Amino acid sequence: MMAQPSLLLLAAAVVLSLSLCDAHNKLAKKSDDVVNGPLLTSKLNAKRTLIVGPNDEFKTIQSAIDAVPEGNTEWVVVHLRAGVYAEKVVIPETKPFIFVRGNGKGRTSISYESASPHNTESATFAVHADNVVVFGISFRNAARAGLPNNPEIRTVATMVSGDKVAFYHCAFYSPHHTLFDSTGRHYYESCYIQGNIDFIFGGGQSIFPCAEIFVYLGRANEAYSRVVFADTYLSKTVNPAGWTNYNFSGSTEHVMLGEFNCTGPGADASQRVPWSRRLDQAEAAKFLTVDFINGKDWLPAFYY
Repeated sequence: MMAQPSLLLLAAAVVLSLSLCDAHNKLAKKSDDVVNGPLLTSKLNAKRTLIVGPNDEFKTIQSAIDAVPEGNTEWVVVHLRAGVYAEKVVIPETKPFIFVRGNGKGRTSISYESASPHNTESATFAVHADNVVVFGISFRNAARAGLPNNPEIRTVATMVSGDKVAFYHCAFYSPHHTLFDSTGRHYYESCYIQGNIDFIFGGGQSIFPCAEIFVYLGRANEAYSRVVFADTYLSKTVNPAGWTNYNFSGSTEHVMLGEFNCTGPGADASQRVPWSRRLDQAEAAKFLTVDFINGKDWLPAFYY
């Protein structure tokens, strides 16, 4: 994972753990094999597949989501053909147990120009339901140039407020407030996340194994901000201070912005801000497995 200071990761109420993907990482696996293979199929036991494409029954993603019954209790696969879907998609709270499957983040994209003073209203793709799995899709807020320069405008690519939501091999793009990790336990494996300001933010409890992001590590935005970088390669472009409190003027006494077992020239902690932390093995352990999000109880691709 390469970190660059030109972009900023927001550390507000969000609790997240990031880790390097390598052969020794327990969270590292071939998600495409799992998602497309018999293991996930048997775990989800999906009995219905809705196919979205120009020559299929459903021409839009939202129409397929709308076809899932209210109060759904069985897994439904919504399969997206390759292509760019220019629409805004919402999975409402009343429609859990949906598996949205694309053909790969380089082949299936949901792109929509949406800007609003409110994060929820601006989101291109919003998940409010529990128990949702997403695989192989790029999400983009295509807001026109200049809008992100207005601090009152949000251009969210994806918002997640449901519990037990997992993304595999997805990408998220927006110039401003890219991924609104609002509330709930979430899992983003092998995902690419790009933005300019506050591009991962919210109050979710989430882990990002094998993620590729470009960050100025993060900032203290609230009194109990928590972010951990673990087993991560940090390039020389990381600001030596590592972290910033930006416009936050409150106490940093309870802020926990930490690093564990990071390598690379950007991991030099000699000039870090005094309220950041270097974690030992015992302190970092609780952030480094899917137990942090109770993943063994709900991650459908969990097999270790």
